[in-house]
Amino acid sequence: MHSITEEHFNKIEQLDVLLLEESKPSDINQVCEMLMNVRKRSNILVWILAHPDVIVRKNRIVYLKLGADGVIDHTDNWEELSLILKNAINRHYFPQFVNKKMLNQEKSTFKLIPQNFSVLIESGEEISLTKLEYKVIEYLYANKQKVVSYEELYQKIWTGDCHELKYRICNLIFHLRKKIQPTKDSKEYIKTVRSKGYVLKL
Repeated sequence: MHSITEEHFNKIEQLDVLLLEESKPSDINQVCEMLMNVRKRSNILVWILAHPDVIVRKNRIVYLKLGADGVIDHTDNWEELSLILKNAINRHYFPQFVNKKMLNQEKSTFKLIPQNFSVLIESGEEISLTKLEYKVIEYLYANKQKVVSYEELYQKIWTGDCHELKYRICNLIFHLRKKIQPTKDSKEYIKTVRSKGYVLKL
């Protein structure tokens, strides 16, 4: 194992992550010393790379207590490890983007509340629906991102044949949209697929 020189320490801040390798049992003291020196100078992400025949649970605990962000070995899946490191780097160096992404995910919340015959839309508002309106949105939600035909939707809501099934469905969707999409700027949850039916987009 090679030691880290003063020149290396001066360049540490240019790195995204530092990997320290433990290739034999006797390396633990040197790895610990290097890890402590790095932690005195920088908050950079540090991972320990060890051979599976060398690393033991006791060593892992020691490294983590000294400030290592993780311990990996050569038998781990490298595709998985690269994603772990990438995610760690994003959270460590770009928290504002991670938080923004989480906020966007929270805003896109669309939740059914069956006991109230209502839905919770992205604004956080709970919208009360009639029983028929709820049955429609419930079925569309169960098939979200898929086109549901007029006939299929009608059969799930009403029983028996009807010559005006398209009118009934369109009228119900019209009132449903007015409730969950009250303004022009509101998110368009229910989209019309011409001559086919409707699709719920979340």
